[in-house]
This record gives sequence, structure tokens and C-alpha cells, in this order.
Amino acid sequence: MDRRSPRPDITVTLRCNNHCVFCPRTILGHIAVLPEEGIEARLAAVRRRNDRVVLTGGEVTVLEDLFDILAACRRLGFPDVALISNGRRFSDPALARAVVDAGVTEIGITVYDLRRRVHDGLTGVEGSLAETLAGLDNLERLKAQTGRPRLRINTVLSSRN
Repeated sequence: MDRRSPRPDITVTLRCNNHCVFCPRTILGHIAVLPEEGIEARLAAVRRRNDRVVLTGGEVTVLEDLFDILAACRRLGFPDVALISNGRRFSDPALARAVVDAGVTEIGITVYDLRRRVHDGLTGVEGSLAETLAGLDNLERLKAQTGRPRLRINTVLSSRN
């Protein structure tokens, strides 16, 4: 990656609470923010050229310092902060509310299939579809109440879905 012209998407972690059968993150360690690099420095570099930042992973919501990262986004004045997530942790309504209240304006949720057997088989986690859909329900309720966040669905097509 050319550090002089940072892309607006930042891979903040490679950790995840899914074990997707086709996850590319195992070979993409070189794109994650390194501890010595510092997330705030990378955010500042992105902010110089962009009004939008997209926080990706792994799974961003498993980070203990997620709210510190979101606070840094606010300090830097990003008007548009997006997350890419599997949505499972948003099944906790309090976490969903806290993330939106922390300034996240858009969330992309990954759904591989609406058939439990297929989705859970692809994620490698029994019950993951139920958690993802519960997370989407919570985010939809927040959107109806507050107008935020914008929501979108991501998927990966494979022979299994």
C-alpha cells in the first residue's frame, strides 16, 4: 500500500469471531495497521484526503479499543465513519446503540445465505446466522428511531450458497 495516498478503508484487526471457510485475511496480514504504525496516525493520513473512513477487519467489533478508535475518528472530524461487520455482536442492543452513538454513520453487514445450515457452515460458527440477523434487526430499529446508521448487506458468492 502506498502510504502517501492512503485509501479510506483501514484494516484495524485481523481477529474475528467467525472462521469463514474462504476468509482471505490469513494471507492479507500485510494490510493491517501495525502496532508501531498506530491507528491514529493512519486515520490522520486518511483524513487529510478523505471525509470518509471505513473500518474493516477481521471483525472490528471484537476490538477492546473500538470506542477509542471511534473517538479518534470524531477528534479528526470524519463526517462519515463506516464499519464492515459480520453483525453478530450487534445482536446486543446496547452495543448496537453505543456504536451508533459513537458516530458510526454506516454499517455493512455480511450475510452469506438466509439458510442457517449454509450460512453457519460458511462461517464455521453454529448460530452465527441467528446472531447476524438479530444484529440487523437491532440496527434497523435504531435506524427507524434515529435515522442512523445507513445499512447495507455484503456477501461473498461461492458454490455453497
